[in-house]
Amino acid sequence: MPFLYLDTSNLATTTVADSTTVQKIPPLTLGGQPRFLTPWGNRITTYFTTTQHVPYDHIAYYPIQVDTTSTYDRIGVGVTSINASLTRTFTYDIGLYSNNSGYPGNLITDFGSVNVTSATASSNQLITISQVLTANTIYWLALGVTTDDPTTQPYTYTPYLASLLGDFKNMKGSNIGQSSPVSTAPAGLVFVEQFGSYTGSLPASSAGTPSLGLSGYPLISLRRSA
Repeated sequence: MPFLYLDTSNLATTTVADSTTVQKIPPLTLGGQPRFLTPWGNRITTYFTTTQHVPYDHIAYYPIQVDTTSTYDRIGVGVTSINASLTRTFTYDIGLYSNNSGYPGNLITDFGSVNVTSATASSNQLITISQVLTANTIYWLALGVTTDDPTTQPYTYTPYLASLLGDFKNMKGSNIGQSSPVSTAPAGLVFVEQFGSYTGSLPASSAGTPSLGLSGYPLISLRRSA
């Protein structure tokens, strides 16, 4: 843990109610704090051999919680490098949902979309937002994935995105992505709905019973307002 040092060379004095003179301690100026927030997980550089993701049209939901109420002004995904084999445009719809007993609930905010093509170089694809997240409240970030050619979507032809590998307790023992509930088995970073049928419009409410849990998935980042 870093130490904090008090500069005592410029302390003012003040007289309190009982006529005692005391020194006024100036506010401490702290260093810059990280502004970017991501769902819990380990950053990974390879998934499906590279940083490609599941190519089929679908919605993925990530649980997220903050310990300080704050306003966030950017949200998006990160392109790690160009995939020269990419032949189609991928659209990522990003939204925020409430929590409903450990599952995604109602749509709070639809933030809009970002597009990634074979010409999209390494960069952060961000949307300008103004969203307050309340401390100690579970939310679900949603990423809706569609392409302009949904008929043939091989795993080798998706954008290279920064990704996470996760394992959440609320996905254990829930028969999500498992043949039977196993309390000790890794059970995913995200819940998935509308697999192969999502058409590009985030629903007003999640179905509440996701059919699949994935342990590796593209990372969504939020930036806290300065």
